[in-house]
Amino acid sequence: MTKGKPRKAPRPSKDEIRLGILKLLYHERVKSGTRKRYLWSKLRAKIRSELKFTPAETTHNLDYLIQNGLLEKETEPYTGPRSRSFGTERELYGLSAKAIDLFEGDSMFSAKTPVQEIVVAGDQNIVQVGPNTYAYVQYQNLQSALNELLRAVILSEELSSEKKVEAIAEVKTIQAQLMKREPDKTLMNRLKEALGPLANVAGISNFLLNVLRHWPF
Repeated sequence: MTKGKPRKAPRPSKDEIRLGILKLLYHERVKSGTRKRYLWSKLRAKIRSELKFTPAETTHNLDYLIQNGLLEKETEPYTGPRSRSFGTERELYGLSAKAIDLFEGDSMFSAKTPVQEIVVAGDQNIVQVGPNTYAYVQYQNLQSALNELLRAVILSEELSSEKKVEAIAEVKTIQAQLMKREPDKTLMNRLKEALGPLANVAGISNFLLNVLRHWPF
């Protein structure tokens, strides 16, 4: 009896690719503490090398992120001999403030009182899950999974703007409940049911499944 060829692993969805690109660039920026910018050729090579995406996946999704303001293009002049070889200007690409907000949430400079000011002096069972995201320690994995789901919803091109707003509102309401010692279970499960249709959206279903894995209510 001959064995069939092993099945190839399914390729990631467009939304998973976009989130992967942004996470790579964001974590690199945080780790280095500097504002990273790349030539187009070097950016594509970096994505392909570190994330193993195909050339078509890389180019298509980088272009999407640029068009939607998550990556920004800047130009700066070449000087000296390089200007004779490469022209007078070069284009550089890097994370935009909009992309950083996906990972860091509300800024301390916004009109809202930073949550950190409240929790630092409060219950020590509350832990920081993201730059401005908190949860009781037993819910930290769920909170982290919700952060990933939220980013996937924002980046998705499968959802209409109206559906995105609804999903974001539902996720953020759940996240707010996770800062309570005893979340409202009736409300939480109603919101979970409201998120159910996301299971049928390409690129988001895996993130919703991860939320459900950590759902304790």
